[in-house]
Amino acid sequence: GATATQVCCMIDGYLVVRSIRKELFGGTDLTEALLHRLSKRFDLGSVANDWMVAQEIKETLGCCKLPGGGPLPE
Repeated sequence: GATATQVCCMIDGYLVVRSIRKELFGGTDLTEALLHRLSKRFDLGSVANDWMVAQEIKETLGCCKLPGGGPLPE
């Protein structure tokens, strides 16, 4: 979702109930983080256009690391 993410494990099509996990970050948070990193490296234009560019990159490349997987590269 835009503000939260839920994940769970499935084994042979069955939900592992104790594996359900909700994190309080979502697609909007990822777009904002990407936009922040892009703005540090590039001179971006208008705010609305910047958001669309970051959204497009996120949806097209879909690459991120979750907490515990190490920091995102600078």
